[in-house]
Amino acid sequence: MARVVVAGSSGFLGSHLRAELTGRGHEVTALVRRPARTGESTWNPYAGMLDPDVIEAADVVVNLAGSPTFGNPHSRRWSRRLRESRVTTTRVLAEAVAVSQRQPA
Repeated sequence: MARVVVAGSSGFLGSHLRAELTGRGHEVTALVRRPARTGESTWNPYAGMLDPDVIEAADVVVNLAGSPTFGNPHSRRWSRRLRESRVTTTRVLAEAVAVSQRQPA
């Protein structure tokens, strides 16, 4: 059994991944931006807020968080938001993994 942290677990891919991992007996912690419930941890990637203990306890960290990929690909505003949301969430998680003692995959 692996301990997996999933950012973006409420999206299409994330919800399916979370269900599949749980069904296979893995312990999944979803990173959410609202108050956390059981099996969740609250984070705010835009404020750099993430509980380091959640990352420290993880074997694997998966990032599916960010703005939805559907939209107007010809819009600079949409493209910028999409890129910034993906880069920001990835940076926050990568920095947390880099400073953790266990350094999950």
